[in-house]
Amino acid sequence: MRISLLLLALLLAVQLWAAPPTSNPVSSFYAGADGYPAWTDQIKWDQVIDMSTYPTGNTNFEKFEAARDELAAKGGGVLYYPAGQYDFSDMPADGPAGRGLMLKSGVVIRGEAPKGTPLANIDGKLELGTKFSFGFTKSAEGSRPRNWNLIGLCPEAGKGVKDVNNVGIAWVELTGAVIYFGMDVNWGKTWAGSGSWKSGKGEWAQRVPDGTHPADPFHGGGNTYVGMGSGRLVLGCELRDAAVAGSYDGDGKFMDHFGPRVGIYASRVFVANNVLPKSKRNFLYNGVMFDYGDTCGMDINHDLLGWVRDNGNCPGYFAEGVVVRNNWVYNHGHKGYNLSGKWTVIADNHNERDYLQSGDDVYGLGRNWKLTLDGSSVSKGASDNLARAYDLAGKDLWVDGNTFNNCGSDPGNDGEGILCQLHGGTHIYSWAITHNSYDKQRGEDSYIGGYDVNCLGLLVGWNNIPSGFVGNALKASNQLADFAIVGNRARAVSPNPDAPISVKSGDLMVGKPWPLYSAPAGKLTAPKDVKAEAYQQDGIKISWVDTTECEVAFRVERSVNGGKSWGIIAYRPPQIQAHAENPPVWIDFTCPTGSKASYRVVAIGGNDTDAGASVPTAPITITTAEVVKK
Repeated sequence: MRISLLLLALLLAVQLWAAPPTSNPVSSFYAGADGYPAWTDQIKWDQVIDMSTYPTGNTNFEKFEAARDELAAKGGGVLYYPAGQYDFSDMPADGPAGRGLMLKSGVVIRGEAPKGTPLANIDGKLELGTKFSFGFTKSAEGSRPRNWNLIGLCPEAGKGVKDVNNVGIAWVELTGAVIYFGMDVNWGKTWAGSGSWKSGKGEWAQRVPDGTHPADPFHGGGNTYVGMGSGRLVLGCELRDAAVAGSYDGDGKFMDHFGPRVGIYASRVFVANNVLPKSKRNFLYNGVMFDYGDTCGMDINHDLLGWVRDNGNCPGYFAEGVVVRNNWVYNHGHKGYNLSGKWTVIADNHNERDYLQSGDDVYGLGRNWKLTLDGSSVSKGASDNLARAYDLAGKDLWVDGNTFNNCGSDPGNDGEGILCQLHGGTHIYSWAITHNSYDKQRGEDSYIGGYDVNCLGLLVGWNNIPSGFVGNALKASNQLADFAIVGNRARAVSPNPDAPISVKSGDLMVGKPWPLYSAPAGKLTAPKDVKAEAYQQDGIKISWVDTTECEVAFRVERSVNGGKSWGIIAYRPPQIQAHAENPPVWIDFTCPTGSKASYRVVAIGGNDTDAGASVPTAPITITTAEVVKK
């Protein structure tokens, strides 16, 4: 009897040990002071299908679609893939009507999490146990990913990708695939009839665009933005040999110039702790290179809005609640990060680069190749190869602790480090760019800030770019308000504090000492009337009243569950001019669900101390459904 009970206990223990996880992997990994987005608790993490034992379907792809549909019918859940190899190279036809691993609302792919809490941005390594592999099209010179090697969106009949919500992927190594969660525009009937910038060739000219493929916006869209979904998660994934191949544009050997490796268009976005490593599959053809590193790393609410940008006013640039942190992206050319949003945190990411120089042997392929813009047009001295690290847009951004190196190209005209330019997005509206660092080993001197944009609320503080400059490369027509450049280690500052600034009468900076290069004289006093209140069920709105005219910035801080330590959740620009685009407000989208959070706002001078700290707010708690005061 004792032996039987013992065996029963052992069998039960084995079953429990092998059971799929049912907790939120975001809250499990980001359980510390940084917090995590409360919206991720809306996913049905406890409704799980173990794909290693799932019976329906003859291939991994067939099993995926059957299990996905089963979960979608129940309101969503998790496709769990324990550690192991999963081959998806037998997906359907690679033509314009194909499809990848397309997610329906509420469905998430989850792999087995690595041990401990490895941070990708430290060394670009995660060592994941769950591995997905996808098919490649081979040629005499090399191989490229197939056109539908992607994790994407699957709208319900009669709906668009904007109607797909709360989807994602966590803890999976992908070989040969990109991630694309797109937006809706007024799609044409076909690529050929859309009137877009490009239309495709051959059978792709007759593709019916719907936003599920990353080439749809520039090939099959109109000129009007329609909308995007909410809830996009990419956590702890590694994308090896990822590129949007571009066979619809030519001979198929060069990737789509605007195809990102991770492309997301939505509000409530959490892209964290991912690795996009250097590829070993690059190859030469016709004197040019198929270069996996010459593609955009992460594009969130930014580059693919180009056709519907409406002079920077497209609502897609201002999708709320975007958090991008702890990612490691390799680039040879192109941008590491194209990011935009509202109430957006871009923190502790790294862009690893080899300087982009024609004929440089960075992959062991020799030097007999020429740098091109698109696989055919040879780059010249005035060419923009987009070889910069962070290209940003939107409102209410905090950009902190990011690192990058080796920006620029030869021949080429680029090399910016952290950039806002109207041509590529929006003006600067209430941004704080703090504690970022550039390591120039090769390449351009680079810079951090804006280029020919209005700066209506901008703090550029405590950045390290010894060979470059910080600030805003401005014209006389640019408007500047609530603008401070303090504490940076840089070769130069723009505007130059030692040279007069020529501006037109009526410009916002006339009669004011803008930018601030140090704290104005006077006594620093703490903000008053600091409030914390519910914001749209998954956020907390912090507001305050400025009581001083000698600050250079504000820090917004959070303390959880009565703790005495305060964690910084955002820096904010000065508000001496109180410009309408620079409100004394921050929305916290990373407050942990169920915790009792208090907030304070600190007015700071150039030395960034706690002397101007406000009185803390009363505790407030987020649940999965609402925010309530305790």
